[in-house]
Amino acid sequence: MALEFIESMPMEPGKDVLGALLGACKAHGSVELGEEAGRRLLVLDPENAGRYAALANIYEDFGKWENAARVRKVMRDKGVKKPLGCSMVEVDATVHTFGVEDEAHPRSIEIYDALEKLHRMVDEEVVLLIK
Repeated sequence: MALEFIESMPMEPGKDVLGALLGACKAHGSVELGEEAGRRLLVLDPENAGRYAALANIYEDFGKWENAARVRKVMRDKGVKKPLGCSMVEVDATVHTFGVEDEAHPRSIEIYDALEKLHRMVDEEVVLLIK
């Protein structure tokens, strides 16, 4: 039904429409439609690592390990990389931004100490819930 709607559009579907379709395929477990959307997306948006990852994840969800490996290999061969994530914390009306394993922030020691304390607190709560 979604593909019929997309194909009935008066213009060619763009990367955003196909990206939404690919995401829906993952959510609803449609491997065949996901393959079609992924194939089209990798032509329209070849530098977007998220497209490769979404298609590979669909394959992995259904045990199609060779297909997933092939998609990830194409991604590596083309040099497409996912951007590193970052976090922002607001303290006293000042926003501090830091990336994964970023130790360049002037207060990184305090940040990582606070994260470690939070991690321990979560671990303790999980242990209590299990008992």
